[in-house]
Amino acid sequence: MNKTNALYLKRIILLLALVLMLNAAVSCNDANNLPSETTPDMIGENEMYVPQLSTTWYNAQKIVGEDGSEFLSDFLLIKDTKSRWHCIGIGGQGHIQDSFFHAIGDDLLAPFTYTDRVYSNGSTSLSTTDWMWAPYAIYTKDGKTAYMYYHHQTKSHRSEMRMLQSVDPTLEQWIPANINDLEENCIAFTGDSCRDACVFYDEEACKYLMYYATVNICLRTSDDLIHWSEPTIVMTPPDGFQAAESPYVVKRHGYYYLFVSGYDYGRVAVYASKDYSDFGHPVRDLLGELNGHAPEIVSVDGKDYIACAAINATDGKDVYPGGKPGEHNISGVYIQELKWVPKSQAQWLKLPAPVVEEEHHIITAEPDYYWSFDGNLIEQITDTQTEFTSTRENTIDGVVNEALWFDGESKYIMPQFDFILEKNFTISFYIVMDEKNGDFNVLLSKGDKTTGHLEIYVTPSGTISFYQNEIGIHDTTGMVCDGKWHHVVFTYDGNTLMGYLDGEKIYTANVIAVPQNVDDTQLVFGCMSPRPPEAFYYFNGGIDELKVFNRVLTDTELGIN
Repeated sequence: MNKTNALYLKRIILLLALVLMLNAAVSCNDANNLPSETTPDMIGENEMYVPQLSTTWYNAQKIVGEDGSEFLSDFLLIKDTKSRWHCIGIGGQGHIQDSFFHAIGDDLLAPFTYTDRVYSNGSTSLSTTDWMWAPYAIYTKDGKTAYMYYHHQTKSHRSEMRMLQSVDPTLEQWIPANINDLEENCIAFTGDSCRDACVFYDEEACKYLMYYATVNICLRTSDDLIHWSEPTIVMTPPDGFQAAESPYVVKRHGYYYLFVSGYDYGRVAVYASKDYSDFGHPVRDLLGELNGHAPEIVSVDGKDYIACAAINATDGKDVYPGGKPGEHNISGVYIQELKWVPKSQAQWLKLPAPVVEEEHHIITAEPDYYWSFDGNLIEQITDTQTEFTSTRENTIDGVVNEALWFDGESKYIMPQFDFILEKNFTISFYIVMDEKNGDFNVLLSKGDKTTGHLEIYVTPSGTISFYQNEIGIHDTTGMVCDGKWHHVVFTYDGNTLMGYLDGEKIYTANVIAVPQNVDDTQLVFGCMSPRPPEAFYYFNGGIDELKVFNRVLTDTELGIN
């Protein structure tokens, strides 16, 4: 071999070695999901990457909103086939809930321009529309049709996840979906205040995932964007908070990242999980919080951008007395780059500790009838099991384990097991209400308003009251509509009806009567229902630990000093 060939061979070997070294470095970065500018010695082994804002919202780009007081809330971002961006959402232009604003921009990071609004019936709102809320849009795989999912509330309080569609390449025309095997050709599913959808196709799961809010954060899956599975709960709200709002999920660096508002309206709580169907405990598994509300996340040229509306640019809950959620102080839709940094370098806001209430006294005396509302709504009642006729998973954290939650449109009928109201009795339960559903909210009832009728209800002023046909109407001064759990007791000894709230006597009435019982009545939770399925005066709130005793409990048993 001459010197020239030997030198040529040496150069080839050196070049191959260099290529192998570069490939090894790239493979290492890919395997650990590390950006090229970050090396393993800069962060801990297998450390998670987490999202962070790149600037304050005051310094972010406003893309929608004409002035500083215009109300805009939950919205979507989608790019059409002409590479223009569309922002569609709640409010704007003097509207709140009858239609969506629609703004278009050629540049994601520059102001958009309003165009024609989006209505539930194409060009108008349906006469039955109470409000349109929280849209999200996604293209079908062939790119020919875009579906928009949104919360449609009817004047009858029915909650629906409806679908609009657009086959217009410019996405300027939206009409109700026309799909034969859907209810009204456009209702994907109904119930449980289904709102605030986020949808994407997950390659690993080989299906579409839809995350949305009720009281909890729920998940449904689909193969075609049309037919959706039954819901599963992926996270419940923390104790002390009423409901989740505006969930948004993205998959990055091998994790599913959940962004959710509603625990504090001025902030976005962030979670991460390897399992798309379970994001853990809302407090223990919290990564941290970002300022903002109703996030929407899009990727452009390898960068993620986060947009929010109704933004609280300050530190949310902590700056408001009494633990009230942070109100927004920036109006409009704003956008900025979302950075991904090692978890150890993250700068987070902190979820405030939930309000700690006084420990509740639990009546331990053996009841004659007992509803605990624990465990899939199956109750142990006088040593016999029965199941609620409704299959909704309407439970929340109660005073003891779980409690039953009513959304202002649901009820539960006990077809087999009722209770006999003796001439002496004690009725004990816990109640929580954040707001009323109309004038009267009936917690439980049985029978027509005639012989034997019983109901316990909340008055228009938010106080708890008792009515039994023979004993009469008894409106107390006990306020229960304040977002806190309250213990309520009514006793009757044949001569006097007594009412107690949180261990304090709040009501006394002298009345001599004997309660009558009618055999064919049914006990109904959540509304006034004289003859199921007839119903009105629906209850909005929670109930826990309902106990009925065929005697008057003593002050000691009631926990009264």
